[in-house]
Amino acid sequence: MNALSVISIALATSFLIGGIYCLTRIRKSQLNLYSFLVLSALGWWNFCYAFFFSAETQAALWFWHHLAAIGWTGFVAVTVYYFIVLTGINVKMSKPLPQIIFWGIPLAILAYNLFGNTTSLAVGFVRSSAAGQWTYVNTPSNQALWVYLTYLVSYFAFAFYLLMRWSSEVKHRLKKQLAMGFVLLDALTIVLGALTDVLLPLTSPVLPAVASICTSVFGAGYFLIIIRFDLFNVNRVIADRDIIELTTDAVMVIDEDGEVLYCNNACAKLLSTVTYKLIGAKLSDYIGDGQYRKAIAEALKKGDSLNDTELSVGSEGAEKRLLMSASIIRDKQKDYLGTVISLRDITLLSRLQEQYRRLAYIDTLTGLPNRRKTFEVLSELAEAYANTKRDFFILYMDIDHFKDINDCYGHDAGDEFLMLIAERLKREIKGSIRFLGRLSGDELLMIGEGDTTEKNITACEKSIKESFKKEFVVDSHHIMSGISIGHARYSDYGDIDTMVHHADERMYGAKHKNHTRAQKRVAKLREMNEPIQTLKSRD
Repeated sequence: MNALSVISIALATSFLIGGIYCLTRIRKSQLNLYSFLVLSALGWWNFCYAFFFSAETQAALWFWHHLAAIGWTGFVAVTVYYFIVLTGINVKMSKPLPQIIFWGIPLAILAYNLFGNTTSLAVGFVRSSAAGQWTYVNTPSNQALWVYLTYLVSYFAFAFYLLMRWSSEVKHRLKKQLAMGFVLLDALTIVLGALTDVLLPLTSPVLPAVASICTSVFGAGYFLIIIRFDLFNVNRVIADRDIIELTTDAVMVIDEDGEVLYCNNACAKLLSTVTYKLIGAKLSDYIGDGQYRKAIAEALKKGDSLNDTELSVGSEGAEKRLLMSASIIRDKQKDYLGTVISLRDITLLSRLQEQYRRLAYIDTLTGLPNRRKTFEVLSELAEAYANTKRDFFILYMDIDHFKDINDCYGHDAGDEFLMLIAERLKREIKGSIRFLGRLSGDELLMIGEGDTTEKNITACEKSIKESFKKEFVVDSHHIMSGISIGHARYSDYGDIDTMVHHADERMYGAKHKNHTRAQKRVAKLREMNEPIQTLKSRD
């Protein structure tokens, strides 16, 4: 064996190993299948030419040249179809007619090159003048040559067109670089091969027919692209889809423009769609654009990951609450590959949390904030006062004769009475009054901000008392009741407990005055011999 034969054997072995590597990375991927076919075609071409370069007879030369035609004819078609798969055009070419046309042309050329007396590249063989190795002899009158050149140029021109269009349409930076890398790599390989195996045989047999060896440029460049661009991950980022499909969490991969590159079935189901519609769509079509973009931006700032950010999807009434985690995936050169997003439906959990929150902070009878919530609001206002000096006041309220109403009409009527009072007091949340809560029993508390002057506080008290001049109807009973109020300003005490204590004392002072007035009224009615309504009610 001579040097060219040894090189050809080494290249054939390398292409075989590369093809097996591509095929076994992800067996279900069309991209990997056509990578295997491309490298297999080049490997076969080099394998045959290892024997071609060492052949001693014309018969042996023709035998191995004919067999090598499988490689140098098939390489063009499978390489171009690889680019078709890479750019996604294979979906549009899935009908029988385009497939028949695309594969029929190379098959016809291959049949001629396998079984004809001559081939597209040679009508004979001679020793090259430069290296003394076998090379082709060809003539312009060989029509098969022009058919092959037309096939070669038109197919690769179509491939270059697809790659350039793909490069201009996609937003993913790595895809743009990948497309340009393939264009340059294939252009260089074609130029070198055409020079040694097409142009020189038409003029002078100076160099050996080393186009097969020139494919080493393609092979080396191809593996550099795999390493540089993480080729088999450019549209996926994740390594094993079967594992992802088995998880109950929704998982998707998006590019930097928000286009969905991959999603599992759980993700499509969660977003109320199907997988094939979601892939290629904008994530903003399904999740509010501002929500996920803000979350991803935060992930980029915080070291490429974001955990447990709440989002909402769906229309009002059919809204879902989601918990999103996101991770930025980068290649070995730290360039952006994509963003892996995990979504979990927490709608039921959110509803339960809301129920627990209501139980913890909402009075179940009146629907008003309870004592715990009321004091939390007071604490927040006190903290704000320390920074802003924005004052606030409270109105501590107690319903007059509530115990008597309970004793007379029963606790159910008393509960209904409290609910009516709560509804009436809610109407007083206006102006400087911002909050109403129930502390316990018939004790309620209002919080006011802004205007904390005595004049305004007195006006608020008066408005509340005026609202109680209208009777309450409880289970057909018409009840008149009053309300005792005590107020306090935070700035006067600087402490919540002290403020509440003083407001409570003032409220009880007001209640005592109301009780004294009521006793005087009863005594006067007795003097006048008029009937006495001890509960201030009439039925």
